[in-house]
Amino acid sequence: RRRQVEETRERLARQQSALGREEEAARATLAGAIQGKDLAESGFSSAVMRLTHLRAEQDARRGAQERLEEALSREGARRQDAVLRLHGQQERLSALKENAAEAACARDVLDGAVAHDGICADLIRVPERIEAAAETFLQDVLDAALVRGRNTAVAAVSTLKSLGRGRASFLATPAVEMRGTGESADGDLLPAIAVPEAISESPDFVGRLSDLIEVDPDWREALRPALARGIVVTDLESAMRLSLRAPFFDFVTLDGDIVRTNGLVEGGARRPEGAGVLTRRRLIADLETGVELSASLLRSLEILVAGLESEKGSGSSDLAEISGATAAAESDVAAKRVSQQAACSEEERA
Repeated sequence: RRRQVEETRERLARQQSALGREEEAARATLAGAIQGKDLAESGFSSAVMRLTHLRAEQDARRGAQERLEEALSREGARRQDAVLRLHGQQERLSALKENAAEAACARDVLDGAVAHDGICADLIRVPERIEAAAETFLQDVLDAALVRGRNTAVAAVSTLKSLGRGRASFLATPAVEMRGTGESADGDLLPAIAVPEAISESPDFVGRLSDLIEVDPDWREALRPALARGIVVTDLESAMRLSLRAPFFDFVTLDGDIVRTNGLVEGGARRPEGAGVLTRRRLIADLETGVELSASLLRSLEILVAGLESEKGSGSSDLAEISGATAAAESDVAAKRVSQQAACSEEERA
């Protein structure tokens, strides 16, 4: 009986020992499952964080690329506008220069035949507002050749007659003995006739032509007779009214209509833009400046567009790279999710 008791004790001891080993194995399995689950969750969390970061960067790159494309479209349109504007300015400038070259002038008649100091229009500078008035009032003077002294003018006419070269007008400096009677102490021309207050105080009075234009100092005396009686007013109605108060002046309007001292009224449609020598000269100068500015702007825009196109190409490459990395990260997150689920199942079984 004692033996049976001992055998039973031994059997129980072996069973307890087996149970202990099984328990230890189960604990080890559970610990492994928990560790595997923790690793799987950590890997999954890291993969999700990386995917979130990549998606944010992908969105940022895509937004930057869209802004680049918008800027490229906008600056490309500006470049096209600049090209069209430059071409338009160049064509208009070319047409004006052709018109200037085709317009017959004293310079062409005198070339190689009579020496002179230039053409009257070259020494006058006129504000744009009164160009039409000055061109109309001085139309017989602007194309005159400048010579030194009346005897030179007479000799020039004789030369043209002998050569059969055509006709020309000459504007001569006054003889030395005739100077000094019409200049102030500082050299400025004194008007031959004072403008009455009834004229100068009128709201339609623009100014005396001699005061409104700039003339080369060496030739102001020669131009005195042509400018002395010219008064610029706003319109023809004002010219007609004011001429009754000062009939010894010629009144010219901003549109180029004239009421002359002899009672003659000249007027009608304005000349086409660029037809007058003064207007054409200003337009040519403005267009030459405009062409330079437009060409400079076009060069700047071409550099800008080229830079944007290069940046767009680099951005496209970067976006493609980020998109590839994002797709890989999405696959990694999917795989990590499967591993996590498997680890959870393993833990539950453990």
